[in-house]
Amino acid sequence: MLFPNARVYTLVPLGLVFFTQIKAGWLLGFWFFFQLLSGLSVNPADGGVAFWAHIGGFVAGVPLIWVLRDRSYRLRTGGGRRPGRSRIPNTSRRSGPWS
Repeated sequence: MLFPNARVYTLVPLGLVFFTQIKAGWLLGFWFFFQLLSGLSVNPADGGVAFWAHIGGFVAGVPLIWVLRDRSYRLRTGGGRRPGRSRIPNTSRRSGPWS
């Protein structure tokens, strides 16, 4: 969900089985659709709890990603950095017994 345009290698079983690349957002959409389809098609007396557990985890996880994500990621990757600023902190201004 954080990187929907990331390319993911996946196995596609259509007649011949082959590997292909697909965007992560599309793969998550297909996965969710097939979990939902499987959950609706299973007789409740026969089980099917796993399908609904996956759907519930996905639905709960989507908003929790934005609440619990690591906000220091931008600092580690240089995201949001102002032009002309160094990624390496200036240690010459530090004061203390080990500077």
